[in-house]
Parts: sequence; structure tokens; C-alpha cells
Amino acid sequence: MRTVTTSASHSSTTFGISSMRIALLAAGLVGGANFALAAPAGSGLTTYADLPSFLAATSGTTLSFEDFAAHDSHNVSPCYEPVNRDAGQPATSFLEPVCFHPGDVISGFDIRSDLDWTSGITTPWGPMTGPGLFFIGRDSMSPGPASNTVGATYSAATKTFVDFRDGPVAVAMDAYDIAAGSPVTIDAYAAGGTLIGSFTVFPTAPTLPSFAGFTSTVPVQRIALHSASAVSQIIGNLRFGGTAGRLEANVQSVDFGALAVGSSVSQSIAVSNAGNTDVAVDPITAPSAPFAIASDACSGTTLPAGASCSLSVEFAPGLERRYASALDIQGNGTASHIDLSARGVLPAFSSSPTAVDFGTIAPGQTGGPIAVTIANTTAVALAVGTIDAPDAPFALSGGGSCAAPPFTLAPGQSCTLMVSFSPTEAGVFNARVVVGSNDPSSPGEILLRGAAGDTIFVDGFDG
Repeated sequence: MRTVTTSASHSSTTFGISSMRIALLAAGLVGGANFALAAPAGSGLTTYADLPSFLAATSGTTLSFEDFAAHDSHNVSPCYEPVNRDAGQPATSFLEPVCFHPGDVISGFDIRSDLDWTSGITTPWGPMTGPGLFFIGRDSMSPGPASNTVGATYSAATKTFVDFRDGPVAVAMDAYDIAAGSPVTIDAYAAGGTLIGSFTVFPTAPTLPSFAGFTSTVPVQRIALHSASAVSQIIGNLRFGGTAGRLEANVQSVDFGALAVGSSVSQSIAVSNAGNTDVAVDPITAPSAPFAIASDACSGTTLPAGASCSLSVEFAPGLERRYASALDIQGNGTASHIDLSARGVLPAFSSSPTAVDFGTIAPGQTGGPIAVTIANTTAVALAVGTIDAPDAPFALSGGGSCAAPPFTLAPGQSCTLMVSFSPTEAGVFNARVVVGSNDPSSPGEILLRGAAGDTIFVDGFDG
């Protein structure tokens, strides 16, 4: 439980303490402390010397901005942690009106510290016990229309933490330290507590901030501020936003459908960077056969924010079966997964009827014409290359709907051939219409039979 006890001599004057007096009192509490600075900036961070250069570098990024202006006092005061959109303090004469109310600040971040007052330390406000206390002031660290300042103070081992909800990749703030010229180090961490990088800024006076802004190649989950003076680490004018580079394909799956065995088809895929930082695309592993990468303008390239590249995936089935595979496009810890599916199908020629019987007619007469339907009942195109006319006295008559070969019948499509029988002498006659196509069992045949004169047959074809 956090408790704050005020002495009578400070209960009515706390909010009038000047920033310079705070600096002197704080220095008296932690004088002689010595901090080691963090490691040099890691490759995951790009830092900026001032706000204009930071804003120029993030011009395509939407930034949230919090100046903590909802704080009421123009002086320096303590306040319980944390500070976030839901934070608020008890309505006591000591804490009001200097602390934030729920909804006073924007959402998306949380400021806290690792202060520990459990041993009980005497401060300008009296003895303090319990974990956590913030230094908060309105225009107290900088003259003119400046931001409020928020952060931890009065501890040799304290740090100020800013936790982010949505993992921004651009963060900036004004950083202060009560001790003039004391370096303030900013450590940036990714999810899981992985250190992305560190850098140090040097406020030249207690009342003057040093700009601390950076962009990251990966989402930032937390920043930690600590000062070499071990006195304070206080911030104002917090900006954050953007998302890490993110690979997005224009499709989540590609279904090539049914394709004739022995043929091939390709599909183009566009990949874009939907984030705010560059993405270096890794070499793309080819999917399992019979899928293959036909062309690749993505592997090994670096995609800036908003840029795109393309690749082409080919499907060439060798068997009549269903196929499935996947394509993973990765880079900088982001990935786009694309499922691939297809079916190899054998085209098949069919006719109805498969045989035509003209019966018996007198020589010199003509039987028919009779229509024969050629149909494609498969899921792939049937390519008809040749149609060989039957031997006399049979013939292909005009009037059918089939085009002159070569032609293609789409799945479910059909056409008709007209066949006639014109014997000139008595006898039994047999012939066939031969159709060449991309059916693996090609050629297909349509059997023809007929008789002339008094000949009668009842048991099918002779010969």
C-alpha cells in the first residue's frame, strides 16, 4: 500500500516549490551516486538530433502526441504511479489538483517507475513510504509554453519506464535531469525484454530538455530511462507511432483449379511492405513440386515502406490428382504465408452415341443425316486436333455445329457432327469417324454401320 505523510510545515506550500529548489533537495538526497552508462546504440535504432529531423524521417507515419497538459499545477508535485489513460488519484487536499484524472492522457502508453520507498525517506513533502512516486510539474522544467514533465526522481537506483501497447517503431520525447549536464540514457526493448538498442542524451541544465527521438526496425514494447546522476529521469512531449515493416501479399491463397496433365499455368503474386520501416526480404524457398517459382523479383531485395515487389508461381501437374503446398515470404521477423492448391486432370473425349446404325436402305438412297454429339465432360479443356471423315458410303454432312479442327471444347461444352449413309450397291458396310485430341487415349472413334438391299443383320457389326 502506498502512503504519503505530510508535515505541517509543507502541507500548504508543496505546490509552490520551484524547480531549482527541487534540484537542490534532490541532489542532497542522492549526492555521490554513480551510474554506468548503457551500451552504445544497437543496429536496431536510428536516432535523431532534433525534433524537425525526426518528424521529417517519420513524415509518412501517424504519431500520437501527449504533452500531459491536463495536469493542473504550474509547479512541482508528487503523484502516485502509473500515469496512463486510466490513472487517477484520490481527491485529497494534498494530491489535488496536481495529478492526472482518468482520461486526461491519450491511450496507448503507460509511464511507471521502479522506485521503492519502503525504507521510508524524508523528502520536501515529508516522510514517504511505499513503492512508487512520480515527479510531475507544469512548465516547471522549462520556461515558456512547455510540456508538463513526468517521471521518477529521488532514488539512486530508479528508472522511468514507458510501456507501449501497440509496439510503435517511432518514439520521441524531451528528456530532463535535475542535475545539470547529467547524461540520460534511453534503452529500447522489444517483446520478451530483448534490447533493441541504447543511446544517451545530455541535458545542459535542469530547465532545458535534450531531445531524444529514434526509429526502430522492430516494434518497441518498452523504453527505460536512467540518468548518470542517479537523481531523476523526467520526460515531456511524448510522441509515438508507426508499425514495423510488414510483408503483405495481395492474396492469402492461390487455387490454380483444374489443369490438364502435361500443361502449365502461372500466377503472379504482389508483395508489399505495409509498415513504416524497411524490410529486407529473405531468399524465398520454392514450394513443393509440381509448384515452382517461375520468376522472383522479391528475394534479397529491401522494400521501403509502401514499396512492393512481385513473383510468379507456376503449376505443371504430371499426374491426375490433387496437389497442395505453401509459400512463405519472410524478412525482418515478418512473414506472409500463401497456401497453394490445384488439381491435375486428364482431358477425355466422349461422343453420344458412340455408334450409329443406319439400318437397311435401298441402294441409291441416303440414310440420315444423323447427329453425333462430341462433348467435354471433364474439368479441363478438350483440344480437338483432327477429325478424319469415314470411308464411303458414309460421309460427314454439313449442318453440324462443330468447327473445322483444330478447335477447343471448354469444360461442359459440346458440338455436333452430322453423318450420312449413301450406298450405291447392296451389301453391309462399316466405317468409323476418328477424332484426334489431347485425351491421353486419343484417338477416339465413332463407329458407323449400315446395309443396302435385302441384307438384314441383328448381331452387330460384321468385320
